[in-house]
Parts: sequence; C-alpha cells; structure tokens
Amino acid sequence: MEKKSNKKKVVKFPRRVSINAGMLAFIAIVIYLTVSMVIYITRDKISFYEVVYGQNATAANKSYNALIIRDETVINSKEAGYVNYYLSDGGRASLDTIVYSIDESGDAAEILEKYQDADKTLSKKDTEKVLLYISNYLKAYNDMRYDEIYEFKSNLNSIVYDYINSSILNNLDEVIKDSSLHFNLYKAEKTGTVAFYTDGYENFVINNISSSDFNTKNYTKNSIKANSLIANDTPVYKVVNNEEWHLIIMLSDEEYAEHQYKTSIKIKLLDSDVTCIGKFSAFIGADGGYYGRITLDKYMTEYVSDRYTEIKIVEAQSSGLKIPKSSVVEKDYYIIPVSYVGRGGDSGNEGFFKQIITESGELSIEFITPDIYYMTDEYYYVSMEDFNPNDVIVMNDSSSVYQIGQTGKAKGVYNINNGYCMFKVIDIIGETSDYYIVKDGSSYGLVVYDHIVLDGSMVSEGQVVFKID
Repeated sequence: MEKKSNKKKVVKFPRRVSINAGMLAFIAIVIYLTVSMVIYITRDKISFYEVVYGQNATAANKSYNALIIRDETVINSKEAGYVNYYLSDGGRASLDTIVYSIDESGDAAEILEKYQDADKTLSKKDTEKVLLYISNYLKAYNDMRYDEIYEFKSNLNSIVYDYINSSILNNLDEVIKDSSLHFNLYKAEKTGTVAFYTDGYENFVINNISSSDFNTKNYTKNSIKANSLIANDTPVYKVVNNEEWHLIIMLSDEEYAEHQYKTSIKIKLLDSDVTCIGKFSAFIGADGGYYGRITLDKYMTEYVSDRYTEIKIVEAQSSGLKIPKSSVVEKDYYIIPVSYVGRGGDSGNEGFFKQIITESGELSIEFITPDIYYMTDEYYYVSMEDFNPNDVIVMNDSSSVYQIGQTGKAKGVYNINNGYCMFKVIDIIGETSDYYIVKDGSSYGLVVYDHIVLDGSMVSEGQVVFKID
C-alpha cells in the first residue's frame, strides 16, 4: 500500500499589476508641459503695445541751424587808402548818404575821432526829434503788432547814429582845411541796408545748396574794419537791396515728406525771440539732400551781420493716442455710403443687406456684418474679406442698390484685445521721431489701453496671436 505524500501542490498565479494614480498624473503633467513648451518655442510670438495718451512735443520743439540768404551787392573801393565809415551795420543808405571816406595816410581818423568825442551827446534839437519819434511810436503801439518793436529799435539806432555822424560830417570841411591829406568822401551807389563784411554768399544760388554749406567750421567772415588799409577795387561794404530774406534748413526724409506740400510755416527766431509766419517751400539740393526755404519780409536788419541763426518750427502741439510707427500698416478697404447700413441678425449689429443667388437660382438677401474700419458723415470703410467686386447691396426698406467696387487705402494698426488681429483705422494728427499721435474717440477706432501689435508687418487680419510683453 502506497504511502500518501503530505506535500501540497502550490499553483502560481500571475502577479497583479498595481496602478499608481499619482504616477499617471505626474506622467500626464510632464507630457503636457513638454508639448506646451514645444508649441511655445515653435510658434510665432507677437509683441504688443498698450495704447497711452501722448503729444508731439518733441517734433514741435525741434530747432534748426538756418543759413541766411539775402539779395546782396558788394561795393568795391574806388581807390586805395584808409577807410572810415559814417553808417553802422544795418544802417539804411539813400543815394545822397555818405557811406565812407578814403585817405591815403590814415591821419584823418584821428581828426574825425576828435569831433566824434566832442559830440558824444546829441544836441538839444536832435534829442527833441528822437523823443518825438519815440512818443509817436508809443501812441500807435498795439499789442497785436508786437513784432514792430524790432523795426522800431533798428530805426531808432539808425536815427541816433545818423545824428552823431551828422556832426562829424558837418565838420569835414574843417578836417580837410586842417590837414593836407588826400581825402575823399563816397556816397551810396545803391539804396538799401549796408553791412561791412563779405563771406562769399553774396551771390549764392539757393538751389545749389549742399550739406557742406551748414558746416560752420569752414565758414569765413571777412570784416572790413574802420581805419583799416584797403586796396583799390576791393570790397569796402555791401548793400542788402530789399527786406526779403531766406532761411534755409536741412530736412530729414521724414521731415521732407511731412512738409513738402506746405506753402507757409510758423517759426520762432530764437536769437530775438520773435515768432512769425513765412512762405515755405521744400526742395532737393545740389547734393540730393532735402532742404526747406522760409522766406520773410521783416526783421532782416536785425540779422544783417549774421549768416547763420537758430530757428524753431512752431507747430501746434497735438494731443491724442500715442502709437509706435512700427505698428502702422496700410490696408485696402471698400467704401460704402452710410445710407446702406442697416441692423439685423440676432445681435442687432450694424451690417449690410447683400444680394445673393441661392442654389435654386433665386435672388435672395443675406445680412452680413463685415469688419467696419472707420466711418465719416458720408461713408463706411469696410473690410474686403466679406465682399467681392461687383457685389450688390440693397438699402433697407428701399429698392435702391449699390454695387461694391470703390476702394481706398487707410493707415491703421492691428488690435488684439480679443486674441486675434482686428484692423483699426487711425487718424494721424501729429508725430514725433518714433510715434504717431492719433485722434482719440474716432468711430470704430482705438481707445486708451487697447493692445495693438508692435510690429504690424508680422501679422495679417484675423490671425490668432499669442501675446508676449
């Protein structure tokens, strides 16, 4: 009889795999972050700008170094010798005015100085005439014509100088009698304002200008001093023939584009603190650069001794929304008369009733709501995405129709408040070197704190964008 074994047979079952929920969550998070990182790295990232208020103070306050050009005639000496003058710089000369004298030895200067020293003060009669001139000016003075004070100052200086020199001229016979000098007096050859220097710009042709004319380091002014020895047929003085003068300034490409169609411009003469309006024209110089010419018919005598002066173009400071120039793009649009706008659909938004042909070939009306870029009293500027050329829209409650076709171009920016690009027309009213100042409160336009694409060339209308600071 067999002996039964006490050993039990052990059967092995497959080991159950234990699923850790925490581990699965961790793996899912890692996968999500990895995918998100790849998407973030590979997608286009758009920088945005938050619209703020600003003004074009930078542009309005820009100053320029202006080259002064006048109608000038150089007068040469009739003989060699020592020169003495009887007018001051900026004095007005008529054909009977004695402008200068020449003597061979120079001794006449000492005799003339004696008479000048003896007459440092005006006579009682001349003083009364000066006071009368001042009194008449004060009686006629008007705050609205404040600029005339500079002309008054110039005239008063000339009158006093003429009175002082008249005492010297009255004693010229005594000068000649007391000396055995070769001494000649010379009257003005032309009427005008006199100046006692030359610099080579007397016959300058404005259209021949180049940037080198504004390099003041190369500028040479040859002053003709009283009691100096001059040669025969050399410059002794010059005459400015009329009151018209020109201020030439250099313009950048942007400034030329801004000013090229202007015919007048408001400037401030910084040396005399005078603000005035002059004729203006923009032109291209001999070197291909851009220049502006400002023509005035006042204040010339104040600057007769100058060839350069600082000016400022005075423009009304414009306040509005400050937009980077890099954000601005140009876009085509359709023009639709305002009389064709209507309201429809579930939202009651503004839109247009467009004629369509159904699948069955019947004529029907579809209400569409295109992006409206801008509106005026007469027209809506709308996106071209929802219309085709020659589409027909119908006036609400009327049989009048309008055929789509008239187009235009507008400058604008892409608004991305809603995560995609919406084109907004801007109305530019001023600018600085880097920003435009645009009108605030325009229909369908921007408002402060809107987010716009910083570089408008990187996106297109309707594009979904991911903003980065």
